[in-house]
Amino acid sequence: MMGDAAENIYPMHDGIAIPPVNDAEPVTPDRVVEPVIFGLTSATGGAGVTTLALQMAYHAAGSVGKANEMPTRRVALLSLDFENSALAYYLDVAPKVSAEHFCQTPEVMDKQHCLGWMSDTGKGFDILALPASVDGNAKVNPNSVLHFLDLVAQNYDVIILDIPQIWMRWTHAALGAADKVAFVTELNIPALHLTRERYAALVKLIPSLEKSDVVLNKYEKRSLRNSLSLNDAHNSFRNIDVHTVPSDPVRIREAINRGEPIGFGSKNLKSVGEINAIFDKWMTSHLEEKGDFFMQL
Repeated sequence: MMGDAAENIYPMHDGIAIPPVNDAEPVTPDRVVEPVIFGLTSATGGAGVTTLALQMAYHAAGSVGKANEMPTRRVALLSLDFENSALAYYLDVAPKVSAEHFCQTPEVMDKQHCLGWMSDTGKGFDILALPASVDGNAKVNPNSVLHFLDLVAQNYDVIILDIPQIWMRWTHAALGAADKVAFVTELNIPALHLTRERYAALVKLIPSLEKSDVVLNKYEKRSLRNSLSLNDAHNSFRNIDVHTVPSDPVRIREAINRGEPIGFGSKNLKSVGEINAIFDKWMTSHLEEKGDFFMQL
């Protein structure tokens, strides 16, 4: 997704006007040229995408830069829902931007302009904090959203995308640009059906999503005879890696009310360890594929 705009997210949609980019900063030896991009999405509401994305961003920012072994990794978490994003409220961060900022034409948006819309969380990573906006997804200029993503990507080493359920040009482009996408769901029949159907529909549009993973969030082992098992999930998503994140509603609710990622004050929680392990597995696979020594964990 890095580099010239024409080579990144724009090719996902024919006919998008590509504004000139004249403010690209020189690449220096202490920066990663291409960011690694992980996208989290769901097919149902309340699956916990934002909670998982927050913890992954926090873990990504805190897992490097120790003992002067390598430069600190620059991490961004981007929410792409201009109507219902709760990311700002999860971290108690005041949004710097509104949907109206994305209604303008891409030609007037430069890199420093867009970076100014990012918010420092004080926890090692930056976020795009969007306020709730009635009809925000319908009002914004899709070309401007894509241009923003492309410009901002030039300033970060790791990008976590919180991709909503909506079907918009920028959500499809973000899914296609990600190095790894995970569909977050729960272990119940409606959620499994909806997730499988959404996965199949998106793979038809973006074939690379066939390599996506599934994350069963709020997972609980049950012994009741009529309960679904982990095998049921594996049978629903054949040839797809299925991860589980244990349910811990009390600690997660406490973290949200404190405005923190769940690992900030509860590093030893099993759910935190599982989320971190998923991120580490994705990063390891990415590094093995790209051979990128600089970003080794």
